[in-house]
Amino acid sequence: MFDQIGATKVDTAAITCPVLCVEGADDKLVSPATARATADGYPGATFWELQGHGHMLVLEPGAEEIARRIAARLPA
Repeated sequence: MFDQIGATKVDTAAITCPVLCVEGADDKLVSPATARATADGYPGATFWELQGHGHMLVLEPGAEEIARRIAARLPA
């Protein structure tokens, strides 16, 4: 979104691990459409749009529950 010259370009086809993109629906910095487009660029990625959350998910009320949901997706 901010990288106009491609310095942070990622070869998404080379990513073989599971990808989870998490977006706060009330994010004022990265739009839900941009977050969705990011997730769509990774084959098989999972996208979560969290209602009632903004950009700073780890600092907002409910962060512990979000962390638990993410941790539940990790292999044991």
